[in-house]
Amino acid sequence: MVAVFAATAVLELFYLGARTKSKNLDIGLGSALFSIFRFNRSQTGGYVSHLGMAIMIFGVAGSMLYVHDIPATLGSTPGETVRAGSYELKLKEYRQTTRLGQQVTNAIFEMRNLDKGANAPVREIAPKMVFHEVQQQQTLEAAIHYEAFRDVFVVFNGIDDKGQIALNIKINPLISFVWIGSVVLGLGTMVAMWPKSTRPRATARRREDEEVLDEALASTE
Repeated sequence: MVAVFAATAVLELFYLGARTKSKNLDIGLGSALFSIFRFNRSQTGGYVSHLGMAIMIFGVAGSMLYVHDIPATLGSTPGETVRAGSYELKLKEYRQTTRLGQQVTNAIFEMRNLDKGANAPVREIAPKMVFHEVQQQQTLEAAIHYEAFRDVFVVFNGIDDKGQIALNIKINPLISFVWIGSVVLGLGTMVAMWPKSTRPRATARRREDEEVLDEALASTE
């Protein structure tokens, strides 16, 4: 709720500032918004950075509070299926290979999001287990399925005593908002740090934009 409120407040501030400038100078709303970004970069960049932080908080809260960790097992025969939440994994192939001092075990699956219906696209994912012979160590390489509002991590934990494939499936919602917020935060910082023009006209215009934003902020209060 805090993240949504903060993001909404910043967007409203930009809208009110652009609308006020548009009416005062009789220009389009888009031109007014561009002018604010161009001639008042320090303050505008700060607002954009705050927007990026709000988006990041939204993503962190969602990924921490609503993550689903689902252990699952299925047979090692091709065609075996397992369901995790709204996702279905169908074993396509299970194989072991050796390469450059490594023993690699692959479990290749076809993944489908059942919420999207019978025509949902199928994506192939291949989590693997790698045993390093020199170091005598084993590492797990998760396969990640990316969607707009969630990421699905599939970890292959090997074969259990019953000859079944052991998986750990983690559905991580809203994690993409963390990366989006990071990008917005970086852009805001760049805008704020961009060298300012010393031309008198630009200085006057920047002061005018500051007055417009201050007026918009006062109206929201």
